[in-house]
Amino acid sequence: MSDPNTSMADVLDLSELSPDRRAASLARAFRFLSPDEELVVVGTGDPNRYERTLGSQFADGVVWSIDSASNGRWRARVRKSTI
Repeated sequence: MSDPNTSMADVLDLSELSPDRRAASLARAFRFLSPDEELVVVGTGDPNRYERTLGSQFADGVVWSIDSASNGRWRARVRKSTI
């Protein structure tokens, strides 16, 4: 049973955006996260490019973990670190 005091993370589906807007939309969503808040990101292609993009913009404040990847789609959790 889930804890009713725990909110579900927001989901950003990058595949719904045009390719030229994906990285900027992810960075904008990350910027508005509070410390220790997380965002679920889903997309197609190489998820590592988005991890590198966030890492270059926000340095050590990004905690990125891939939840699943199959059939060309992936799902990751991105958390803003309190460092």
